[in-house]
Amino acid sequence: MREGSTASSSWCSGSLRSGARAVEAFAHAGIHYLAVPQLAQDIPGRPAQMTGGDSNVEALVYRWRDGAFVEHQRLPVPGGEDAEFFLYFRPRVSGSGESA
Repeated sequence: MREGSTASSSWCSGSLRSGARAVEAFAHAGIHYLAVPQLAQDIPGRPAQMTGGDSNVEALVYRWRDGAFVEHQRLPVPGGEDAEFFLYFRPRVSGSGESA
């Protein structure tokens, strides 16, 4: 991923939906990702509006590959407004049953 690059239609292979509220950029194991939560999608035949739409949508996760972000996976997150990346490490347990 190029530092300081600007967003355009060529940066992402796939379709972004109209209800995107945020983008979370992160890297894991040297691979760059974007998580794009969707609040809702427009309902065909109805005018697009801020408080309307179908909130039964997915968060889209893109992976950087060959100079563009390509769709990596979809996560069921109805009405998603934000995404955060974090790593969870389970504490090791010693033989006595106490956390190390």
